[in-house]
Amino acid sequence: MSILRFSTVIGGDQIIRPPEGVRLTPGKAEIVVVQTPDPAAGSDEDNPRVPGVAADLARFAREQDVGDLPADLALNHDHYLHGAPKGIDQS
Repeated sequence: MSILRFSTVIGGDQIIRPPEGVRLTPGKAEIVVVQTPDPAAGSDEDNPRVPGVAADLARFAREQDVGDLPADLALNHDHYLHGAPKGIDQS
């Protein structure tokens, strides 16, 4: 198995075309599509999925009665989750 990574634009015809110069061997292939936001489409605030995810997380926190979390949770999540020394997550 060989792995080749490239970026391309998928057209309205739904055909994935490799960029010029990329040579693919004919035959079966496994394709993983990771779509990136289109800068011309606006910011994440304009993306209807972002507020939906935030609302889902907020609802989950309320349902689980998540209360006072440490202010440094994001910086020291390995400390709180696994007992690692504080600051280990910062590099």
